[in-house]
Amino acid sequence: MRTATSWSTATAVTLLLGLLAAPPTQASEPEPTTTATVAAVGAPDTPTTPRSAGLVVTTTRGSAAVEQLATEVADRAAVVEDVGRGPGGTRVVEFGEPVAGDVAERLATELESRPGMGPVEPDYVRSAADAPPVSVDDPLFPQQKNLWDTGRAGGGFSTRAPAFWQRTKGSPDVRVAVLDTGRTTHPDLTWAAGYDAVSNDADPTDPGDYHGTHVAGIVAARADNGRGVAGVAPGATIVPVRVLDADGSGTDSAIARGILWAAGSPPAGAPANPSPVQVVTMSLAGPGRCTSTLSNACLLYTSPSPRDCR
Repeated sequence: MRTATSWSTATAVTLLLGLLAAPPTQASEPEPTTTATVAAVGAPDTPTTPRSAGLVVTTTRGSAAVEQLATEVADRAAVVEDVGRGPGGTRVVEFGEPVAGDVAERLATELESRPGMGPVEPDYVRSAADAPPVSVDDPLFPQQKNLWDTGRAGGGFSTRAPAFWQRTKGSPDVRVAVLDTGRTTHPDLTWAAGYDAVSNDADPTDPGDYHGTHVAGIVAARADNGRGVAGVAPGATIVPVRVLDADGSGTDSAIARGILWAAGSPPAGAPANPSPVQVVTMSLAGPGRCTSTLSNACLLYTSPSPRDCR
């Protein structure tokens, strides 16, 4: 967060356009038909490669007999670590390490053919995951829990942007002004022409802080380009407006000039803005009351009395 002199609030306008085994019990006597499971722990979360923690077995044999047969069947393909009771009267045979799904399927078929065994199936490992309704190939997208938290149902407390992406990832006709430190050349961003409210000219080049590039990436970093991250609305147009200096600090007057220019009311001596924006986003903060300079700029003089910038 960067400091802007005499602003007591942080303003952020964001474009959103936008998815078991019980404790082991040993038994040496034959019992009513039960199911045994062979399970292994620690299987990685690999959606394209099924992993099995063991086998679930329906059987009339006791745990000791099931363990012996499972060990014989497993041979060197898996290590049988334990046999315990499973859900619904089944038995769970636990492997010391997980095995590939195809190996578990083969072992299940072999164990099922032994005397006293009923249906046998792999005890597949599942992981907490909630895939977004629309995915992209940006390599860092899975880490962007702000867009979609795959570990929580429905995306958790994220913006759930992929839900909106089913209809649109944003239109280039929607222009978002990022009022910050300006723009830098970045392969994951496309900038429109902008404004430097610090120097009051048409060159909003960032002199070195790069905070504005970070914020712009949150809003509209390109998606599905096999690079970096994805923005909330990757199809929107980003308009850079430099209101902070190289140290990441700016004045109320510079911020107000930037707001007015972005909204289509360029201050005196500023370059024209033929395409006013629909959205302004600012990630700024600082001590002091909210001044009339900022309030009036935020309201574009539509109110007879200044209001809190929040």
